[in-house]
Amino acid sequence: MNKFRFLIVLFTLAVSACKADKSVETNPVLTVDHLINSSSNYASKIVTVRGEIVMDYHGPTLCDESGSPCFFVVLPERVFPNPEFVLDKDHAYEEYLRLSLEIGSIQRTLGKAQLFATLRGRFDNYDLLPNGKEVIVQNPPKGSLVRRRFVLQKVVKLDVRRLN
Repeated sequence: MNKFRFLIVLFTLAVSACKADKSVETNPVLTVDHLINSSSNYASKIVTVRGEIVMDYHGPTLCDESGSPCFFVVLPERVFPNPEFVLDKDHAYEEYLRLSLEIGSIQRTLGKAQLFATLRGRFDNYDLLPNGKEVIVQNPPKGSLVRRRFVLQKVVKLDVRRLN
């Protein structure tokens, strides 16, 4: 009888593991290029994206592996409207901060290392009005100046690629 209960517990754990794997499959990791080219489909939605972290004069940007296109990675407290989530400031986030400053500027310029990150957050299309206010744009008209940003919710994974 104890063996039977043990088998039921194992079966239950196996089913739970399969369900967890399927939830990962339903949230695919997008590339920066795909996200920008299909921006209207993902506007104001939570997505997971992978790209290279490059430090710009204005802060961190997430770029496609080819180096462009890129968009800014911003913190939730710095955008309007405020997202319905808070930033997960765990160990991965602390490493993201440290490595983006260390590798994203000096090491990349010297051709010694690149920092790649898989990030989860809200992807926004927005317009900047003359008064400086940002307005979210769901389906921007063709020809309009639309900016894109990524509001960081969680650092999922970091990879340092050494060069030379």
